[in-house]
Amino acid sequence: MKRHALFFSLLFAFVHSAGAEAPKFIDTQAQFDPADSDFKASLEIMLKEMDRVGISKTFIVPPPFGQSKNTYDAEEIARVIGDKKDRFAFLAGGGSLNRTILETPAGKVTAEVKAKFRARCEEILALGALGFGEVTAEHLSVSIMKVDGLKHLNSSVEADHPLLLLLADIAAEKDVPIDIHFDIFPVTMPTPERLASGNPPILKENRLAFERLLSHNPKARFNWAHVGSAPALQRTPDLMRDLLTRHPNLYSAFRVTTNGPAPVVPLDKQGILKPGWRKLIADFPDRFTMHSDIFYVSTWPPRRGPKQSHEFAKRLLEQLPPDIARKLAYENAQRIYKLKE
Repeated sequence: MKRHALFFSLLFAFVHSAGAEAPKFIDTQAQFDPADSDFKASLEIMLKEMDRVGISKTFIVPPPFGQSKNTYDAEEIARVIGDKKDRFAFLAGGGSLNRTILETPAGKVTAEVKAKFRARCEEILALGALGFGEVTAEHLSVSIMKVDGLKHLNSSVEADHPLLLLLADIAAEKDVPIDIHFDIFPVTMPTPERLASGNPPILKENRLAFERLLSHNPKARFNWAHVGSAPALQRTPDLMRDLLTRHPNLYSAFRVTTNGPAPVVPLDKQGILKPGWRKLIADFPDRFTMHSDIFYVSTWPPRRGPKQSHEFAKRLLEQLPPDIARKLAYENAQRIYKLKE
């Protein structure tokens, strides 16, 4: 908890010293923990933390629910946010659109299914959502993510599933982004032993279908969640560079969770930003945002969420030129999500 506060207080001062008119940090993805139904109390905890550490706005984004018992979506979030729209915004669909995608075989997507799906998208936006999320086409199970019977389950459909293509069309039409969780496998490979529980024995290549989704409607903006944290260790700077170059509508949100030698991790063991990631950020400074992916409950600390180190996230930002640090901290989020502030 002290490390959490230290990171954001330092980031608050850092961004201010970098020359911004007002210190800001936008967290583009945080959630209510569905195991704790007291969302109003959870929001107050979130607001208290934001005030304490200097976060100007948090986007509440429901996780990509599949077979979970406890779910929530736009209605619950909009009701809890109420008149606090200056501090909170939200995306939605993780509790409804995502389940429809996962539960509907591609060959069963009829005109009636599409009409109902579109109607739900319009309901979500009418409730005030900035866009759609969190949706997924590939979500690995991570066995450590288990609390009160709520499991971090494997979910998988083709990334060019007809309903995901339709979602891209609707997002482009409405000029709103899509927050997507996607564990990428550039080639077919055996499932690593550490991921054996809850996942299939073979991880089938899925990059080509993902690129078909990105290419389907170039006007659809995708913010790809959790860069820097990839359980299958495939989301390297080289892969990111190739995809960002090929798809101008692709953005990505950093979640810095640890440091170490794996290429997918931005920081080395000494906390130094690795050259490949430094060069990638410098070459694509307008394509990244930051998020915590914290699951908030009605008491602190959260019972469920990533093992993050905000100290490492601070180290990443403070090693960037001030103008680029501001972009990652808040300017890119303002532009991608069409914020009026």
